[in-house]
Amino acid sequence: MKKAVLVLEDGSHYTGKLIGSDGEAFGQLVFNTSMTGYQEVLTDPCYRGKIVTFTYPLIGNCGFNIKDSESPIVQASGVIIKELCHESGSWRSQGSLSKLLQDNGVTGICDIDTRHLTHLIRDKGSMWAIISSVKDDVKALHAEGKKLSGAHTDLVSEITIGSALCFGGSGPRIAVVDMGTKYSLLHGLAVLGCDIVMVPAHTGAKEILSYLPDGIILSGGPGDPRMLPYVVETVKALLGKKPILGIGLGCQVAGMAVGMEVHRLKSGHYGNNHPVKDLSSGRVYMTSQHHSFVLKESSASDVETTHINMNDRSLEGFTSTLYPLTGIQFHPVFETADESSNILTEFIAGL
Repeated sequence: MKKAVLVLEDGSHYTGKLIGSDGEAFGQLVFNTSMTGYQEVLTDPCYRGKIVTFTYPLIGNCGFNIKDSESPIVQASGVIIKELCHESGSWRSQGSLSKLLQDNGVTGICDIDTRHLTHLIRDKGSMWAIISSVKDDVKALHAEGKKLSGAHTDLVSEITIGSALCFGGSGPRIAVVDMGTKYSLLHGLAVLGCDIVMVPAHTGAKEILSYLPDGIILSGGPGDPRMLPYVVETVKALLGKKPILGIGLGCQVAGMAVGMEVHRLKSGHYGNNHPVKDLSSGRVYMTSQHHSFVLKESSASDVETTHINMNDRSLEGFTSTLYPLTGIQFHPVFETADESSNILTEFIAGL
């Protein structure tokens, strides 16, 4: 296997072996604590522009299966793992993880100390990084990474659909504002029989309402919500017109529409084992999350906090006392030992 180098924004660097496509990868470095679902993570639009470090040491043992993807392509800019499993043990596998990365032109690195790297990100915070298999000059790569880190882009505009798409159903009509919609969200709505209209993120309130939706969902997605003033203005125009549910990035945008403030988390929430407390019931749920920004609690009047993160006490859910508006920072379907909670089902049932 070919040599590869990982260089961080603070000058730290690691030497390992190339996986995936020969070349370079640049992005925001985050760590994901999931023990399963690496393919879902890599194809999730929320990971657009990010280099993902998997804390679980062995990755690739299930290969990949196109049916398990959350989007048509690998969205992550790069991937970092401790040990690559070259052979899949799953009968559903359609190829190796390395092949999936190669087919998508994604550069990754393995055989580095991901535990040390995770501690570094946890202590210093998320930072920009670059992976290269074509040059090993650490100083030059560091300078290149610092130059690239100054370019902040609207990642949602890169991945939102170009025109409205309709998925027929006999149930309530749901308008999904696509800021990086996961396949699993559309599947969940389809299972509930919803008549789905997915619209681009730039769609205005008047056009959204012209589809006569019973409810509106603001999807999750990548990046800084402060880069999306056009979506915030659309949500403001929709307040009070139809029930709205914001998920992930959609939660942050919904909160901003009613006057809440956002701030960046030190190292973000990435994984499927984040404990969230429902303040109405006192129950704690393990949830799937993937975001670097969060709403500030009590940063706006007429808003009630409904969920909090048990690790850092950050806001995980809110509801407006003036409008039919709810936001959650996590995937709306999650499990406990003896029951499942489905906020998506509750939202649809309330329409």
